[in-house]
Amino acid sequence: MNLAHIARSSITVFLFEWNRSMTASRVACWSVLVLFPPLIFGILAFNDLHPPTDQVWDITLYGMSPGVITMLGLLLWATPSVHTELEGKTWIYLAVRPAGKDAVLIGKYLSAVGWSAVAAWLGMTLSVAIISIAAGHQNPLRLWFVLSVILFLSAMAYGALFSFIGVLFKRRAMVVAVAYSIIFELIVAFLPAIINKFTVQYRLASLMFQWMDWGAIPQQSPIGREPPWQHILILFAYTVGLMTVSALFLRLREHITSDET
Repeated sequence: MNLAHIARSSITVFLFEWNRSMTASRVACWSVLVLFPPLIFGILAFNDLHPPTDQVWDITLYGMSPGVITMLGLLLWATPSVHTELEGKTWIYLAVRPAGKDAVLIGKYLSAVGWSAVAAWLGMTLSVAIISIAAGHQNPLRLWFVLSVILFLSAMAYGALFSFIGVLFKRRAMVVAVAYSIIFELIVAFLPAIINKFTVQYRLASLMFQWMDWGAIPQQSPIGREPPWQHILILFAYTVGLMTVSALFLRLREHITSDET
């Protein structure tokens, strides 16, 4: 089994999953994710007589788009990838095909990342336009470009993380993913301790701080002083590593379908 065959099969699964996801409920959920940030920023920008500084806008938008919106979308669409096939009684047919397990994992990962990243990017773009027009942001293009790159890195890494959790835990994947996100990505990541370096948020926040040129990093700060290329390299390695381990788990573990329970 060569990599070219796995790649072709993964693209086939991605296209099938993308088309199958074009349902009213999925589009409605996706639209809510797109419109939520600009709605919040519109209310704040047009009704605040004393608008925040540009840095406050930047931090708030960073927390909402690469953080909440991207993570929420991937939590909904990447985490249950294996469990959905088991419940739908299609896993046994996919598993016996050449590269079937790998193709399902990668194809569904790409589909979830695509849906989530596009939703977060559109919401972020509309939000940047709003704070530029209504609040007079001084450098909206720089903010938009930096957040676009961070959004891609965020979707890539969190997609791999939630796919791994979905493979490892299956039935309780959503519960584990929510618990992990709250404990590690929203709490531990912002503690000035060595453990926060193992979180995705540590890398993303460090890139945001450095690329937006917010000045010197305080000594007791959860922001990393490593060069940006190192954060990016670690995020790519993190993604490839988790997807590789997920693929190995899928190959080595037996999965019981609902007919067999």
